Amino acid sequence: MVSEVPLLNIEGVNTASLEKMLVDVFCDKTLFSAHQGSEMRTIFKNAFNKYTVNRSGMLRYADRRRKKERLQKYLYL
Repeated sequence: MVSEVPLLNIEGVNTASLEKMLVDVFCDKTLFSAHQGSEMRTIFKNAFNKYTVNRSGMLRYADRRRKKERLQKYLYL
């Protein structure tokens, strides 16, 4: 289990943050196999265009999952 998972508390209910969901889609290729390739690019593009994404929080979570460098390269290509 990864420590310090980025969560949001909405009306007393803990919910996964957008940053967590993006990192999970990027890292878990087996669970999210339908969301790889061009679909994953579309997910990331839409997330960054429509929402305020906390990049530093997202990269911190990716670092705890040992995928920070790969995610940085993916984001800045």
